[in-house]
Amino acid sequence: MITEYAQIVEVGPDRLKIEIRSSSGCGSCTAKAGCGNGILDHWLNPTRTLWIDSDSEHCQSVSVGDQLKVGVDEGAFVRNALSLYLIPILVFLAGAGLGYQMFGEFASILGGILGLILGAEAVKFLLKRSAYASDFSPRIVR
Repeated sequence: MITEYAQIVEVGPDRLKIEIRSSSGCGSCTAKAGCGNGILDHWLNPTRTLWIDSDSEHCQSVSVGDQLKVGVDEGAFVRNALSLYLIPILVFLAGAGLGYQMFGEFASILGGILGLILGAEAVKFLLKRSAYASDFSPRIVR
């Protein structure tokens, strides 16, 4: 499970609003936030705020400002990352190749751009209707 620490910003009756600040870019080295990934992440996206569903018992036992650990299943993360990158690239290449075969270089450029847009829309459509979509929702670890 991929985990990160979060701070509770707001408590609802059956969900929590949390704020996540990445502690590192990738977490795989001792450089932590001093590496390029960590610096860019901190500069471009310093905090992430989202709502997490929780049971009412847990919502009553926490308060604003408390720290908690949230996580996402690694398998769901890999599936969604592959979908996010692989589908648009494949449709981009197909659009560019088809455009080139039919009309030449300029159509290849347009076909690639159109393929990239269609691929991104296909990913959005598939991820909303995926049986694994709930697996990618962050869960409270502790």
